[in-house]
Amino acid sequence: MDRWERCKPYDTKRLFRQIPASWFAGKSILSAESVVRETHAASCQAREVQLWRTKGINASTTWNSQNASGFRGDHIENRSFAHGADGCAAADAEFKVKSVVAQAAAQKWSTLTFGMRATSEGDPRTWKRFSDAAHLRVNCNRPPAQIKMSQLTRDPGGACARAGTAKRVRGLPKLRANDVTDPDKDRVRGQFEASWDAESPTATTTSCARSRSAAARA
Repeated sequence: MDRWERCKPYDTKRLFRQIPASWFAGKSILSAESVVRETHAASCQAREVQLWRTKGINASTTWNSQNASGFRGDHIENRSFAHGADGCAAADAEFKVKSVVAQAAAQKWSTLTFGMRATSEGDPRTWKRFSDAAHLRVNCNRPPAQIKMSQLTRDPGGACARAGTAKRVRGLPKLRANDVTDPDKDRVRGQFEASWDAESPTATTTSCARSRSAAARA
């Protein structure tokens, strides 16, 4: 008898993980993976596992409530793997979750809940165990803040000002933005747009790049 066959009762189990999501709210998501470590498997024959985004869970969540219609939301990905049996050591399994993490970031969700289940729950060879050391790996970018009026100057004309207090000039000035930075130390590009008054309705747009240190993303 295999070791996994001694694990009675032979229950059907599903795994849920609820993760704080507020730390990447409002950020641009470049990539995201849900990483789980499989510690035991029935055999080294890969079996398929499904990952879903689900409703939130708490101490009141039961088998019936998680099995109810509408509890599972987005079907994210199916992966086949087997780790943790004789001949195949325990290892991580990764699911690509960029789209749902981007949705959580854009809508500023406080938590994000994932649910895992076997595709063939009646197959005894789908038996698996996972470590509690799961994590969400996110590569994201924080957008730079809008340049303030106090950072803008022009030559001729000096410091930029809002309509009504701005100085008038007779020629096309050079616009400058001082202390342009990025929260992730990335290379950033500022874009300027200048327009003439109603007597000479023309406009021009130019841009410049300023580089600080090497890119570093959260």
